[in-house]
Amino acid sequence: MTETSGIIVTVRDVRAAGLCTRGMRAWLAHHGVDLEAFLRDGAPVERAEAIGDHFALMVCEQARKRWAAAAR
Repeated sequence: MTETSGIIVTVRDVRAAGLCTRGMRAWLAHHGVDLEAFLRDGAPVERAEAIGDHFALMVCEQARKRWAAAAR
């Protein structure tokens, strides 16, 4: 079983990274991520980081910042 941080990437993080939701939809489809599941549940930051492209890493950075701010 893989350990996770508990950080969930959401559409809020996509927007915070300065990316558009239209592009997000295409990106999710390209990477085989179910749009409805992502909108409903988000995705573990580790899953998005494993994709490793620039857009995923930008969004993950925003999710980690949000999580750190909430932990203060």
